[in-house]
Amino acid sequence: DDCVVSCNRYWLERVFDILVGNSLKELCDAQRSPGIITLSHVQTAEGVCLTVADDGRGFPQPVVDAYREESVAPVSGSRNRRGLGLLMARVILNAYGAELALERSANGGALARISFKTT
Repeated sequence: DDCVVSCNRYWLERVFDILVGNSLKELCDAQRSPGIITLSHVQTAEGVCLTVADDGRGFPQPVVDAYREESVAPVSGSRNRRGLGLLMARVILNAYGAELALERSANGGALARISFKTT
């Protein structure tokens, strides 16, 4: 069966630009060659889940903490990541009733999980 998610294509593309862009930056900064970025989806009884995962160093903890608090992390360390793009992705997805969760992937990298409820 097909799963239909109602949203604006432009804004969903912007979310993936942010998430995949973050993975690419991380893999380049970590000088991972070759680095792996995996896009996947699974349909559940409640909706559809889309994921972007990489095999980098994972989300910096200050970024995860700031994301949970809906703020921007202070710049610290060599990674220079604040999480502003992740907050933008959250706002876009929330406008369509979707949620964005940040996790650690099975191989220790970053995993961003987008959950859409279907109607």
